[in-house]
Amino acid sequence: LEVQFVITGSNRHSQKEYRSYLQYLEYLNQHRPPPNSYEAFAKGYEDYLQCPLQPLMDNLESQTYEIFEKDHIKYSQYQQ
Repeated sequence: LEVQFVITGSNRHSQKEYRSYLQYLEYLNQHRPPPNSYEAFAKGYEDYLQCPLQPLMDNLESQTYEIFEKDHIKYSQYQQ
């Protein structure tokens, strides 16, 4: 995942040096926890807006139905 950052606000370090901020962001990136199963499954789809699928109206592939079945939140909401 390639992420871009926009840093705004007053610089509290030496003149126009953002190195401290960059080093901290790199530290956070290197020490983040490994992705859980949901994050690993969804990798690559984070930044794409998609139209909602309607399984009863659209002709969907079995792989798409498998994604629906892995949505635990949806099923817990149906039960409530």
